[in-house]
Amino acid sequence: MTIKLDNKEVVTNEHNRYYGFDLCISLDNEAEINNLANKVKKFYTDLESLSEKLPVTGPLETVMLENLIKHRVPEWSDNGIDNFQVVRSEFGEIIAQLTLMDYFETEFHLNRLKRKEIPMLPTRGIDFLGIEFDNEIPVLVLGEVKVSTEKRNPPGVVHNPGDDGCLEIRIPHLLSDQEKITSELAYYLENVSADKKELYIDIFNRLTNEESTLVIIGNPFLLRDAEAYSIEDLGNLLEYDSNEYQKVRFVIVKIAEDINKLSKKVYDMARGE
Repeated sequence: MTIKLDNKEVVTNEHNRYYGFDLCISLDNEAEINNLANKVKKFYTDLESLSEKLPVTGPLETVMLENLIKHRVPEWSDNGIDNFQVVRSEFGEIIAQLTLMDYFETEFHLNRLKRKEIPMLPTRGIDFLGIEFDNEIPVLVLGEVKVSTEKRNPPGVVHNPGDDGCLEIRIPHLLSDQEKITSELAYYLENVSADKKELYIDIFNRLTNEESTLVIIGNPFLLRDAEAYSIEDLGNLLEYDSNEYQKVRFVIVKIAEDINKLSKKVYDMARGE
């Protein structure tokens, strides 16, 4: 599997930017599917840590690890509540983080997928919170992830007047909601590893002081059916009234394979099925 930037799909409007990528993977390539499935497992489990703590070794250890993985990685279900499909949605979140880590050197210090108590329930809070650095100064990246095979452009997950969950409404609200951002950072401060706490204290202080100097990137992310994609999928997100401290970076990853079939196959393999 490779995620390639399409250089013709980079658009700039003031401080806002759009990047278009292609996810290159084949449903028929078992090695690619297995490689992605192994990455998915790491988002839900810490296999090395588990292996060290298990009281058994050999075949019993293998069986126990397989059992633990199966109960941590969510299973594809055709009976989602209100058509919400956990696997498809979280597959989008994983592709989003892999893309940002590769191309923008975004760091993710806390994994909420790994912290879910019930695998088949969606996570709460912002879809992802990452940190980037500009000349060693931390930049906060707040992301919302959507997945769409809808034929209209832009799809409803981007543009849907009156729907607070669509990206055109969600991202501006997120950038302006200091209370929500502060709450999210407080959660991270409590839960990141000890070696990262100083970084989050610095970010927290930059956000909450009277003359905030924290740069925040609102990062909508769309995993999109390649055949349905159009540049119109950007909607009006690049028209956000940005400045040097608040800006939008829209990322769309296009995929030629059927998103439902691919996410199901990857998660089935991750679960050992």
